[in-house]
Amino acid sequence: MLVHEADVLGEPQGGAPPCKDTSWWNEEVKAAIKIKRNSYRDLKKNYDGVSFERYKLAKKEAKKAVQNARAKVYKEMYWTPKRLKMIYIELLE
Repeated sequence: MLVHEADVLGEPQGGAPPCKDTSWWNEEVKAAIKIKRNSYRDLKKNYDGVSFERYKLAKKEAKKAVQNARAKVYKEMYWTPKRLKMIYIELLE
């Protein structure tokens, strides 16, 4: 006996994928990513030690810029005095 999968599993709900948070994206991050991309293009054109070291450094700097930007935004978002007060009140109850 063959059973149609829609009868067993139901119809798919569909819908849009969740939105990605980009509130941390700023000019500093944008500049660091641009430098990293240009370094990667140079590395692909002429693969030598200097280009590789330049790309590694640019990659490291871009990661630091993203980390700092995200940390700053999330700290402001979650650890405001109002938020801390709400957490404190919830703990007392």
